[in-house]
Amino acid sequence: MSGVDYAALASGKWYEELIPGTVFKHSITRTVTETDNLLFCALTHNSAWLHLDEEYCKTQMFGRRIVNSMFTLSLICGIQVADVTAIMRRSPLASLAVAAAIGFLVGLSLWARDE
Repeated sequence: MSGVDYAALASGKWYEELIPGTVFKHSITRTVTETDNLLFCALTHNSAWLHLDEEYCKTQMFGRRIVNSMFTLSLICGIQVADVTAIMRRSPLASLAVAAAIGFLVGLSLWARDE
């Protein structure tokens, strides 16, 4: 046993501390790279053409490859951790608002906000 009091070190709010209408504007902004998308697709064995094949994607709605939406969702969850960690440990309600993860493009910066 390490003797570290992780509950005391945890950031975020407990469910009971939340006030309806409070807005959390998370301070982390992250620019998604080609490497992020490629590694996530490789790690999850997702070989969808929309994420990997530039020539195919030129014929599709966005005109270029899109970022794996599960990576986008995971990144949003990670950005929220500092503000909502205590909520996630105590309640199944972590975050009900999620930005549109479909069609996110490499090179764009992602930010998150919870209300």
